[in-house]
Amino acid sequence: ACSKEQSPLKPGFGNEAYTGAYSTLKCQPGKNYQAKKESFISWRATKIGRDGKETSLVGTNSIVGNLVLQDNTWKTAAATINFVSSSTNSEDVIRDTRINSFVFDLPNSVPFKFQLSGIQGNILDVKDDESRNVIAVGTLFVGNQQTTIQIPILIKDYLGLISITPADVFKLNVRSLSPVINGVNLIAQIQQLLSFVPGVEMKDEVLIDFSLDFTITCI
Repeated sequence: ACSKEQSPLKPGFGNEAYTGAYSTLKCQPGKNYQAKKESFISWRATKIGRDGKETSLVGTNSIVGNLVLQDNTWKTAAATINFVSSSTNSEDVIRDTRINSFVFDLPNSVPFKFQLSGIQGNILDVKDDESRNVIAVGTLFVGNQQTTIQIPILIKDYLGLISITPADVFKLNVRSLSPVINGVNLIAQIQQLLSFVPGVEMKDEVLIDFSLDFTITCI
């Protein structure tokens, strides 16, 4: 029965409950899945140096989250993916601290998450040992902003283990002046970051990659 309450796990800390600023995961009617601790999101930004040379900056964040499937279809799938702001790793401690402070607004409890509201595609019945390309639709919350996201994903279902990865290159415009799909206004936050490196600029689009593995829970 789906009556017990799940505490999100802090990636890399075994079964120790994560006590950060995230709501607990509650079992809901339907098939309930919880993200494995190895799940992550990565991002690749492009900076332009004073000499015009372009350099890629890559970082990762761990995630905690859950997925609920109802009526044996992906069409009504719901999920909440919380990105662990404090886990930012771009291989530069000073840069990580600035990103956490200016973009993710740590130590304040500003939401940094993706809420899945549905899946679009031709065949959406849940079947074991199958893979499919579909479109995930939801809302991204980051830097006190939110935007609608539509992203092509590949879903693989292996008898209780669900793997979700991008089905194509996904780009997020982080300097969107007006509300658009896959665009968010982080102009002020980016300006704060760049103020520490005069003469350096950053491209508007950030490439997003992720690997999410979910295992069934709440049985």
